[in-house]
Amino acid sequence: MSKPVLDAVLARFAAFEDALDAILARLAALEAALLRRERKRLSKADLARAKNCTPRNVMRMVEQKRLPPPDERDENGRLWWYSDNVERHRSTRERPDSAAARAAHNPQRHKPKPHPSPEV
Repeated sequence: MSKPVLDAVLARFAAFEDALDAILARLAALEAALLRRERKRLSKADLARAKNCTPRNVMRMVEQKRLPPPDERDENGRLWWYSDNVERHRSTRERPDSAAARAAHNPQRHKPKPHPSPEV
C-alpha cells in the first residue's frame, strides 16, 4: 500500500473508533438512566465475594437455579454475569413475605418441643 492510501485508511479507522466510543457512551448513559445504576460485568469471584461463598458454590447455585446461568464466556473460558441479570433473577425468585410464608419456612416449627420433666 502506498503512504497516502494507508493514511486515508487509518484516518477512516480513527473516525469509526471515535463514532464507536460516542455510541458506547450514549449506551452507558441510557443504561444508567433506565437501570438507575451502572451495569457491571461480574466474574465468578466477584459473585462469590458478594454471596460470601466460594467460586465452586457459585456454580452449585447456578446448577440449583439459585443464580442465573452465566451471560458470556470470554476467550480464556472465564464466566461472566451482568449485574442487572443477577438482580432481575434475584427479584423474581424472592419468596413472598407474608405470615403464612414465614410460618412455612420457620425452622422452629420442626423442632421437637421439650417435654416437662416429671415431678418426683
